[in-house]
Amino acid sequence: MNKIKEAYEQSNHTYGYRNIHKDLLESGIKVNKKRVARLMKEHKLFGVGMVKKHPKHKAGRPHHTHPNHLKQCFIATKPNELWVTDITYIRTYEGWLYLSVILDLFSRKVVGWSMSHRMTRQLALNGRNVVLLLPVILLF
Repeated sequence: MNKIKEAYEQSNHTYGYRNIHKDLLESGIKVNKKRVARLMKEHKLFGVGMVKKHPKHKAGRPHHTHPNHLKQCFIATKPNELWVTDITYIRTYEGWLYLSVILDLFSRKVVGWSMSHRMTRQLALNGRNVVLLLPVILLF
């Protein structure tokens, strides 16, 4: 462990277990790479690339799951019976744009669409303002 600490100090606390292992082999000490990694971990010696990861917390309201009305049955028997929507990403020079398209499952035609620079629930809802509101199942 003393030799590992010496090699770690000589590298200005930047070397990880792989480079420390190489230094030990060059100095004539035969040791397994896994042993070096284990000892460094036990003594909390980390290379520059190793950073202790903290759990990520995302601010805002928690995500809500919406009920699956279709249950993977995408067969429509008449027009305007079932509509579905999806959001796609478009990269531009100014940044990302988000496109929400509403499709009629019977004819596979675009019923409405909406585009925004932010991906929100309102993006999917704005697409149906393009067409007449009909009593349908809208999934988003």
